[in-house]
Amino acid sequence: MTTTERLDSPTIEEMMIYPFNRIELRLAESGVKERSAAERDAIAEMVRTRGAAYAARFRHAAELSWRMPEMYWTAQDDGRMTIDHMDAIWRRMDRHTGLRELIDRRGPQDQWDARFPEAESPYSTSADLMVERAVVEWLRECPHRLITVTGSGSMRPRSTVTIHRLREVVDTTVAETLELHRRYDDEDSGEGSDRESDRDADRDADGGESAAPVGGAPF
Repeated sequence: MTTTERLDSPTIEEMMIYPFNRIELRLAESGVKERSAAERDAIAEMVRTRGAAYAARFRHAAELSWRMPEMYWTAQDDGRMTIDHMDAIWRRMDRHTGLRELIDRRGPQDQWDARFPEAESPYSTSADLMVERAVVEWLRECPHRLITVTGSGSMRPRSTVTIHRLREVVDTTVAETLELHRRYDDEDSGEGSDRESDRDADRDADGGESAAPVGGAPF
């Protein structure tokens, strides 16, 4: 792996950038976590002054903080992911044609906890769970540092926690989720056909007459 200079002390990123990323992610939880009215107003004003595009990214990050809490907490602890990463996850899933078709076919997702704000658009809890696990695993596999061959120091790898790579993780995981749903639907459809065949066989064995409904009068 291509690396930068050898490091034996905290990097600039670890001292300045990661703390900023963590604070921004914590602020995005303002609509979910219990905060005073003064804090919420201050955060809302900060978001408004940064424009509509930033407000949308901030809002999407806040939504993922309760839809994918383990991933969100892992990102805060790690320090390398930003609200732009969260926005990329939200948009990639929201605009995925196959996932939208699955959600439309299965109906809108019920709000599973009244404590949380209403979602901006319908979502799939199964897809959320799969993507959450995949992103956490991917983030943990991206090293902060590499130990030198001699063991005398460490080297910082060039950034691998990029939005481009993150989109690939999301796309792959959503495709796997849709495949699992397709297999489940096929198996369920097959079992239904088998039950129908069994009923037809029973009618044939009874001379082609169907049994009267339970409790029904044969008038």
